Amino acid sequence: MLHSNSSYDDLPPTHIARTQPPAKKPTRFLSCFRRGFIQIIVALLLAQPLPVASFFPESWRSPTAFSSA
Repeated sequence: MLHSNSSYDDLPPTHIARTQPPAKKPTRFLSCFRRGFIQIIVALLLAQPLPVASFFPESWRSPTAFSSA
């Protein structure tokens, strides 16, 4: 059982945490643009209505959110 004061340096040289690389985030196989493009092409080929989507950018924080008053 690990204690709250344990660290990476306390592990033995053969520990699995030392021998395996850190976990990576999964990579995106298709870009968002390409996925959307494929959806449009498939809809056209199948004579279906085109998918309707909208883009909602995140709002900027107001300058008052950073004031220290």
